[in-house]
Amino acid sequence: MENVAIFFGKTESDKKSVLISIKNDLKYAVQLPTVFNKAGCTEEQKKYFQTLLPSYTIGLLYVTAIDLLARLQNKRMPNIGENSRFFKKCATSWFEHSTEEANALLDLRNSLTHTYNLSSNQVLRQFGSPKVVEIENNYCCFYLHAMYSSLDKTVERVYKILNTDSNKNDYDEFLNTFGFYSTFKS
Repeated sequence: MENVAIFFGKTESDKKSVLISIKNDLKYAVQLPTVFNKAGCTEEQKKYFQTLLPSYTIGLLYVTAIDLLARLQNKRMPNIGENSRFFKKCATSWFEHSTEEANALLDLRNSLTHTYNLSSNQVLRQFGSPKVVEIENNYCCFYLHAMYSSLDKTVERVYKILNTDSNKNDYDEFLNTFGFYSTFKS
């Protein structure tokens, strides 16, 4: 289970887990407003810096984490035409989103990665709800801070699941084959 421990950031290694990198990047991006406060910025400076917050980046990181964990969940890479099914299954089971929320997240993923914009019924907000997505009248509001909280909880929950799974060596073998690691050092 060495690869699983590395992937979930539970042991030191020269390999850097892509999942933990996504989680750390997401944490950094959502905590930037706190940095502005601690740096003693004026209200005018804070307002300006708020306009520079990486909202698309946060959304992309979150849906990428779902995609990444979906591959691990299935212990294989998706075949052509399976991405949506993999994504929604992982979003509902490991991330504990409803089917409606999983569909909205898949739409967000496709909007950000294929058309490079948000659909007219989608909006990204920094704060406002503990839920990642709220849907009303086919209008989807995604909350960026909730994305970090959701990923943080999911990483811990899935690591525990994998440690108790009777097929845990299959996960380790999959990670050994496909990696999902980077080797750069800071």
